[in-house]
Amino acid sequence: MKIIPFLLRQIQSHKIKSISFVFVILLTLFLWYGIIWMCQNMSSAVSYYSSINIWDPKRVKISSGGNIFAFLSKGVSGLSDETLKKISNDSRFEDIKTFTLIQYPVTGDFSIFSFWLESDIPVFAISGNTPLGKKWVGISQKMLEYYNLQFAGSLPIFPKIDKKFIKGRKVVITVGKSKLFNLDGKKPAKPIETQITDISPDYPGFGVVLPKKILESRLKSIGLSLWNPFKVIAKIKNLNDIENLKKDYKGINILFDQDTIKINEKRLQTLQLIFWVTFLAIICIVWTIILFLLGSILREIKHIYRLIYRLGIFNIRSIFLTLWELIFLTCTAGVIGYFLNIFVFSYFSKLATAFFPTRWILFPIIAPNIWELLLYIIVCIIFIISILFYYNWRQFKELKNCK
Repeated sequence: MKIIPFLLRQIQSHKIKSISFVFVILLTLFLWYGIIWMCQNMSSAVSYYSSINIWDPKRVKISSGGNIFAFLSKGVSGLSDETLKKISNDSRFEDIKTFTLIQYPVTGDFSIFSFWLESDIPVFAISGNTPLGKKWVGISQKMLEYYNLQFAGSLPIFPKIDKKFIKGRKVVITVGKSKLFNLDGKKPAKPIETQITDISPDYPGFGVVLPKKILESRLKSIGLSLWNPFKVIAKIKNLNDIENLKKDYKGINILFDQDTIKINEKRLQTLQLIFWVTFLAIICIVWTIILFLLGSILREIKHIYRLIYRLGIFNIRSIFLTLWELIFLTCTAGVIGYFLNIFVFSYFSKLATAFFPTRWILFPIIAPNIWELLLYIIVCIIFIISILFYYNWRQFKELKNCK
C-alpha cells in the first residue's frame, strides 16, 4: 500500500512531463494518420488517372481561343471560314467534328433523378461523324465525372451516377427560353423532346450536344442562325505529323492530346515526388519524436524500478502500478487524437474537394472513415502499451536476477 501514495506524489511532481507525454502521443497519432491519408489520396489520384480514358494520342483540338466563357465575352463569331476550310481540306486529319455554341438562351429540362430539373444550359451544335442521329443528346465524360466528384452525395436527392444510369434519360431542350434572362416576351422555338444517348470525352466539358441540323431549324424558326464553330476536334492519321501541324497552324489555338498526356505524366511524377519527399520527412520527424519520447520515459521507469527494488516492494503489482499513469495518458491521447483527426482531415478533404476541381484536377478525394480511424487509434494505443509492457518485463527480469 506504501507504493500508491508514492506514485501519486510522483504524478503531482511531473505535471508538465505528463502533458508533454500526451502532446507527443497526440502528435504522433496525427502525423501517422496524415501519412495514411496522403497515401490513400495519392493512390486514388494515380489509379483514377491511370484508369480513365479521356485522352486519345491522335486527337487534336482547334478552337478560337480560351474556354466557353472567354469565347462569349469576346463577342467573336468563332473560327474563321478560311481556317475551317483549311482544316476540312487537310488530308492529315480524319473524323473531323465541329462544335458551335448556341449564343442565345436555351433551357434543358432533365429527368435524370426522380424529378424534372429545368435550368439554363450551354448547348452545342455538332456536325460531322456523330452517333447522335437526328436529335439525340450527348454530354461530356468530364461533366459526368465533375458531378460525381462535386455534387453526388451532398444531398440524398443527388446520388452518384454512371453511364448506364444516365443513358436513355429524357431531356427537353428549348431554344429561346430562359430561367435567368428576360427575353421581352419573345416566343421560344418548339421544344426538342429527346434523350441522352452518348457520353464522350470529345464533347465540351460543360453543357449538352445536339446535331447541327435540328438546332439550325429551331434557330431559324425564331429568326436566328448559327455562328461559326468555336471548336474543331479531329484525329491525326500519323503522329509524326504533329510538329509540322504546329508550324502550319501557328497563330491558331491548337492543342494535341499527345502533349496533354505527356504533361499529365509529368504532373503525376511531380506529385509522386512531392509525396515521397513529404512522406520521408514526416517519417523521420515521427520516429525522432517517438525515440526521444520512449528514451525519456523508459529511463524514468528504470529509475523508479531500481528505487522500488531497493525498498523491497518489487513485485508484479508494483510493476502494474508504475504503468497505470502512462497507460491512462496514452488512452487519453488516443481519444483526443480520434476526434482531432476526424475534424482536421475531414476539413482538409473538403478543402481539397473544393480546390482541385478549380485546377481541373479531378479524382475522388478520400475522406477519413470513422471506423478505419477508430481501428487505427486502437492499434496504435495497443502498440505503444505493448512496448511499455515489454520494457517492464525486461526490467523485472533484469532486477530479479540482481544479487
